[in-house]
Amino acid sequence: MSRIKLATLEQKDAILKTIYEADPIQYLFFISDIEQFGLNSEATKTFVYETENRFDGILMIFYNNLLIYKRDDFIFPENDIINVIEKYDIGNIIFSPNFLDTFLNMAESYKLKYKLNNEKILSLKKDDFLKENNLNNLSSKPIEKKDLEKIVNSRRKITEFADVSAQGVQLKYLNDSFEKGYYQGYILYDETNKIVVSHAGTAAKIKNVAMIGGVFTLNEHRGKGYANDCVLSLCLKLLNQNITPVLFFDNPIAGKMYYKIGFKDYSELFVTKIIK
Repeated sequence: MSRIKLATLEQKDAILKTIYEADPIQYLFFISDIEQFGLNSEATKTFVYETENRFDGILMIFYNNLLIYKRDDFIFPENDIINVIEKYDIGNIIFSPNFLDTFLNMAESYKLKYKLNNEKILSLKKDDFLKENNLNNLSSKPIEKKDLEKIVNSRRKITEFADVSAQGVQLKYLNDSFEKGYYQGYILYDETNKIVVSHAGTAAKIKNVAMIGGVFTLNEHRGKGYANDCVLSLCLKLLNQNITPVLFFDNPIAGKMYYKIGFKDYSELFVTKIIK
């Protein structure tokens, strides 16, 4: 049986090949984080289970998040996962359906407290997008570097993001992602009050797929179609670059907007908050 080992730089290409071949949409966060930050950095740490030059399982720590990849027939040693959670103060675990039973058994065995969210992953095709939407008179503008601090300030006001990964409200992280081209998006800006009232951006991006995330509108501006405007503008830009927009959600109100835009069901993802 393979044992947990810290991944090495020499394994990077093989790890990426494994995940790309498994499913680049399902494991988009994995791929994007490795390509942007590397296997082991200030933001990441990666462990692998390898047998006969094959990766059976991969654990990646990204800030306080734990991302999990596994082959369908591989069973993680539960104590390895628990040790990682405790040692690295993990706040969120993100995994695919093939890890669910292992997680539930582990949580019961180790009396782990958690909040489990079953999120739908959707993807968007250009034909569906153009057929379903009127793209005239969009008001949102592309994000510029000068907007980043105001985006962070507005995002901190969104209560729905309280349990979501912390890096989205870190200016240093957004600056780095913006400069490297991984983060792009659209906003609606209140010139009078000098605040960002609505936003949609890319939470992860690889060569042909981008995850839309951080979609929000400030409470006092909701119900005006602002988020829809930002998402439409961003999807149009991505599709024109031959990049497939994908996203995940568990909010039925948001889901209604995404389906109306033309997104279709792709798969599902589990985002689990560890309760300390």
